[in-house]
Order: sequence, then C-alpha cells, then structure tokens
Amino acid sequence: MSHLHILLLLFPLFLYTTQVSVEYTDNGTLKTWYSSDEDMYKGISLDVCNSTNCPSPNYCSESVCICHKKYANYPFTGYNGKYCNYKRKRQIVGFCWEFFTNIGIGHYYLHKIIRGVFKTIVMIVPIVIFVLGKIGLIKWKFNEGTTGTVMCTIMITFGLCSFIWWLCDAIIFGLNKYRDHNAVPLQHW
Repeated sequence: MSHLHILLLLFPLFLYTTQVSVEYTDNGTLKTWYSSDEDMYKGISLDVCNSTNCPSPNYCSESVCICHKKYANYPFTGYNGKYCNYKRKRQIVGFCWEFFTNIGIGHYYLHKIIRGVFKTIVMIVPIVIFVLGKIGLIKWKFNEGTTGTVMCTIMITFGLCSFIWWLCDAIIFGLNKYRDHNAVPLQHW
C-alpha cells in the first residue's frame, strides 16, 4: 500500500470544521448561535424560554434553551414546540461495538445501515472462505493450485481491508468524529 493510499484512508480523521454563526429573526432577536459545528446542537435562542418549550433536564439561561449533554436541538425548528428533545447516541457504545466486534454493529447503532452491511460483508467473507477451506470444500493454500491461490488471495485481501477499516473506525470513534444518521454529534464518553 502506497503512502498516498494511507493518506487517503486517514484524511477523514482531520476533517473538523469550526465556524462562528449567528442568525437573527426578522425583528432582530437572536435566533441561533454556535461557535463550532457541534455547538449548534447544544441550544437555541427563543423569544420566551420556559419549561414547556425547554423540557427538563434541559434548562433556560435568559432566553436560551441549553440542552443537557444527553440531548440535542434537532430539528432546529423544534418538535411540537419543544426544543432540545433529540436523544443523542453515545460515543462509548459505538466505540465498544466497533472495537470489540468489528462487524459493523457500531454503524448499525448510528443507523448507518448501508455502511454497516458493507462492513459486515467485508468481515464475513474471509471467515467464510477460511471455514470452507478448513472443512475441505475449497482448497485455499497457495501450493494447491489456482483455485487455492485465488481463494487465499481473496481471504487475505478482505482480512487486510477489515483490519484497516477496524483501525480507522477505532480512531474515528475514539476521536468522536462519527455522527448519527441525522448528522448530530455523538454524546462524549
């Protein structure tokens, strides 16, 4: 594997944008505020903040509904007039599923089904080939002819891809760079 391939695999680890954004309503009151990509899910400025539109365990600070760490403000327009009511997925759960199983369960947990299915296939193929070789249905050793060489090459390739993907997932989940299916950041450990 060349250095370019390694850089392309690790490139997503370094994608993290920081920005400052402030939006105002038509009458000039502060509507939303955030200083980083994750902050836009932590609260919202409202004309009137109370326990009805900012339910517990969230709290009001002046006219801003501040979300508890387990919740996020998604969708940004609120849901039925209530804000900060979206339960965030937990980083530790996704990390443990991916680190200890490596078959895509962490991606299923985030509701990223296509990525989970693809990772499951990449992980299962070398195991199936190995088992079929062990029970004698296919010849998978290099010195047993063309079929064995092809099967062994497929098994090694998928196994190597699975290991690289596991390592990248462990790093990305550990750095909390994955988001759920609604692009909401995960709750920190």
